[in-house]
Amino acid sequence: MGVRATELETVLRELEEIGWVRLVRSGANLKRVEVLVPSLRDGFDTIGERWKSVGPTEIEQASVLILGETIARPIDLEDLERKHGLSVDAARVVVEIGETGTYLRRHRLDDGSRILYSPLYGDNNPEKAHALVKKYGDSRITDLIGRIDASQGIPVKHLSEDPILRDAILAGLVLAPSVRDEKFVFTPQQGTAPEETVVLDKARAILACVRYGQHFAGITRIFSPRAIIDKLVDKKRLAPHSEHAEQYGLLVKKGVGRVERIGDRWQFSIIDTDDNMKALRTARDLLDTGTGISQAVDDSIRLQVLNPPGSYQTPVVERTKLNRAAKLGKATDAKVVSEISDIIRGARAG
Repeated sequence: MGVRATELETVLRELEEIGWVRLVRSGANLKRVEVLVPSLRDGFDTIGERWKSVGPTEIEQASVLILGETIARPIDLEDLERKHGLSVDAARVVVEIGETGTYLRRHRLDDGSRILYSPLYGDNNPEKAHALVKKYGDSRITDLIGRIDASQGIPVKHLSEDPILRDAILAGLVLAPSVRDEKFVFTPQQGTAPEETVVLDKARAILACVRYGQHFAGITRIFSPRAIIDKLVDKKRLAPHSEHAEQYGLLVKKGVGRVERIGDRWQFSIIDTDDNMKALRTARDLLDTGTGISQAVDDSIRLQVLNPPGSYQTPVVERTKLNRAAKLGKATDAKVVSEISDIIRGARAG
C-alpha cells in the first residue's frame, strides 16, 4: 500500500480506531491484520470525520483544502492569503510543505504571475488549465469537473454544448477517448509512476467501451456497466454478440483484449496479463467512486507495462485526434478489428 515501515504502527492504529482493520496481537507482537474496509464512499466519509475529530491545525486544514482545489485546476498563488484568510507566513508554510511532499508545485507564467498546481493531476498542462480558468471562471470549471467526477466516462453528448468542454479537452483538463464516433469524458487521475499512467489509460478505454454499449449500442444496450466489468474480471470474456467487434475494437488496438468470430457473432475476451487485470479493477473503481484507486504494481510486470504493444495509444495521442472523425464503415471496421486480434494472439504470420 506504499506505507513506510516507520509509519506503519501509526497508520494501523488510526485504521483500527475507525474500524477499518482488526489487529490481532500476541503479547507485544502483531500477528495478523484483518481488513474490514467498508465501501469506499462511506469509507472516505469516515476518514474525513476522523480527521476532523483529532483537531487539525490551521496549516493542516488549509493544506487539505488547497490540495483539493489544485487537483481540480491551478490557482493564483497571490490569491492564497486573500481567498483562504491565511497570513503570509501560513501561506508560505502550506506551499513549502506541499512542495516538499511533491503534491504542490509553483509555476511562473510568461506575464510574470505565479500559479500553484498539483502534479497529482495527471496529463494536465498547468498554463493551459490556468488560462481556461481565467476564460470561463472558477465556478464553471469546478462544476464541469464535478459532473464528470460523478459519472466518469459520461458521453460528451450528455454534457452541455458549451465550448468550455471542448476547450477543457484541448487543454488536457479533461480527457476524452473515443469509441467509434462517440467521445467519453474523464478527469485525469493521480499517478506518480509511468506504469500507473498506462494502466489508467487502459482503464479509461475499458470504461469508455462499456459506456458506449450502455448509451449507444444498436441492438442490446448494457443495463449494468458494473456487471459487465465484473464478468470480465471473473470470467475474462463476454458472451458472443454481433456488436462486440465494433464496441470493443479500441481495447483490441490497445492490447487489452481480443475479438474472435463465433458463428455470425463476435466474442470479446481479455488478454489475461497483470496490467490488463489491474486496468479492469481500476475501471471498476472509476465507475464506483470516480477515482482510480492506486494499487501497487509488482516489479515483475513493470517492464511489460512500460513497453506496451505497438498499437497502444496514450491520452495525449487520443487528444490530438479530437477533430478526426472515423470514416470506416461497420463491415470494414469489424474486419480490421478481427485482423488486429488475430495478429495479437499469433494467429497470423508477420
